[in-house]
Amino acid sequence: MPFPLKITLIVFPFVELALLAQIAAASGFFPTLGLLLIAASIGAAIIRLRGLSVLIHMQRSARSGQLPAREMLNDGISAVG
Repeated sequence: MPFPLKITLIVFPFVELALLAQIAAASGFFPTLGLLLIAASIGAAIIRLRGLSVLIHMQRSARSGQLPAREMLNDGISAVG
């Protein structure tokens, strides 16, 4: 893993927490909690839709007699990244 990527993966969570603390200080606990719940709900919906897309592509490949390995790899990588 390249050094800049390692640094980014280490530093990013701290920056995110600092930003969250600033938002909480400016708007209060409950509005910040609401924003976090909204963001988590949107993220969960995106992941769920992406998972359904992977399943549909796998079923299409299986019906046409192909192995769905390529779809699993492509869609799995795009879901993670």
